[in-house]
Amino acid sequence: MLVRRWRIGILIGLAAAITPLGMTSADAAASSPHITAQPNNVMVDTSIGLTGVRFPAHSTFTIKECSTTAWIAPQDPCSANNAVSVTTNSRGRFRASIKAGVCANGQRGKEPTSVICYIGKPQPTGVDTLSLIGAARVTVTYP
Repeated sequence: MLVRRWRIGILIGLAAAITPLGMTSADAAASSPHITAQPNNVMVDTSIGLTGVRFPAHSTFTIKECSTTAWIAPQDPCSANNAVSVTTNSRGRFRASIKAGVCANGQRGKEPTSVICYIGKPQPTGVDTLSLIGAARVTVTYP
């Protein structure tokens, strides 16, 4: 009887471990943190409204404007002067605003005086790599 319970326990444990491996990319995207920027095409120094969802509940962290969504640790593609601290509610959501800046070394947009920037939570993702979690894409124009 003890051996049978042990086998059942092992099978339940294996099923729980295998289930996340069977998730599709759509499932993973649906459960990943995400930030929406409104408007997402703005003139420099314009206020952008940010709405974040699916972040850890009751957490406080910094949102930054960066020129890319992934980088190696010695690099720093994020603007030191353009960041905002946010706190999530019990459902992992937040609302905040940030002023659009021209992110250094950002990809050029369709217009000659525009640059594509990303707004999100910088977070280590490996030994020497970082990613911008929940990144919202924003096109910033300048005079």
